[in-house]
Amino acid sequence: MMVLAYEWKKLMIGQRGLACLLAALVVSGVWLAATEQPQNIAMQEHRSDYVWCLERLDGALNDQKEAWLQDESEAITEVKAARAEAQESYYSGLTSAEDYESAAAQAGEVLAHERGFDAAFQQYLYVSENPTNRYFLETNGWAGLLSVQTLDFAVLLAVLYLAAAAFCSEYACQMDALLRTTPEGRASARCKVLIVIGSAVALCVALSLLQLTFFAVKYGLPHGDYPFQSVPLFGTSEKSLSLAEAFVAAAALRCFGAVMLAALLLFTSVIVRKYALTALIGAAATLIPFIGLPEQFIFRLPLPLPFLLATGFLEGGRFAQGDGGEAIAVFAEVSPWEFALVAGISAALTMLALYGTAAQHELLALGEKAPLRQQGKARGRPSACRRPFAARNRMLFRGR
Repeated sequence: MMVLAYEWKKLMIGQRGLACLLAALVVSGVWLAATEQPQNIAMQEHRSDYVWCLERLDGALNDQKEAWLQDESEAITEVKAARAEAQESYYSGLTSAEDYESAAAQAGEVLAHERGFDAAFQQYLYVSENPTNRYFLETNGWAGLLSVQTLDFAVLLAVLYLAAAAFCSEYACQMDALLRTTPEGRASARCKVLIVIGSAVALCVALSLLQLTFFAVKYGLPHGDYPFQSVPLFGTSEKSLSLAEAFVAAAALRCFGAVMLAALLLFTSVIVRKYALTALIGAAATLIPFIGLPEQFIFRLPLPLPFLLATGFLEGGRFAQGDGGEAIAVFAEVSPWEFALVAGISAALTMLALYGTAAQHELLALGEKAPLRQQGKARGRPSACRRPFAARNRMLFRGR
């Protein structure tokens, strides 16, 4: 525990890792608040009228709700026609002002919630395509929350910094040779790995909770037990998840992506031993596929990127209309067996990277010991030259 506390203090305080994590969280929160827009603008602009309609429609579509929608639509159409006729008669001098005002007042009562009804009717057209797993609800909160469970550049930079700084800071000042010669120094490698992995998970969890709070306050997150296909972004998905389950799954996938990225970067850092090169390799391995590859391939590669994007694993197929009017698939849904294969290979690579990081450190430690033993025997004093290193290392862990 003493070594763990020392390494945490060194990485988080001495090397400003904690400040980096907090800065990433603040930047992500500010960016979300500044740029977030409702997915359904009409639903938000006429929210009070839409809520009036939703009180009669909330939940699964049935015959009674469908009949109400049809009756209300016909009533609005008839009232608009009657109002236009009364207006024309009034300006033609065929109707008195009192009759015109009476007709306009009656029309106003029917058309009071017209804008909200239009938003509800558009939602009805979507729900009626697949009423089994599409329900009526306010979708702006859940649509926004699920759509932001994707690549966050502030989080990416924070993970790059922590993973590169964990070992490369010691290589830069040549302290690694000293630390590897004692049990405390070798234990510090495992502590570094634990701290970096834990920090990546904590950052992703904190960001997801921040986003959850933001959308719950701004829009509300009702009916988390409704099918997540109720949100148009996932309308064609064949997965059986509720809205709340989809959020938890996306957040968990993003956490795993951060862990995988951190593990691969830690292994890279003990190989190349250069801070800038480690960060560059991590950024290139993430951003090049993100910019240069279509989504069809990204979510079928055992890399951190597809897990950091997260929601692509939950989406259904997407289609675009070709020049001849035919439907062209632009994204095919990731099937369960494809996800299992990608996740299995990615988990294996993560475990190998973590094991390789510790093993590489141990091999380097053994390489440091052998010359010291030989030097001690040549002088007739067994391992005498190890004493200064051990004494200095004890001072590092006990004196600071």
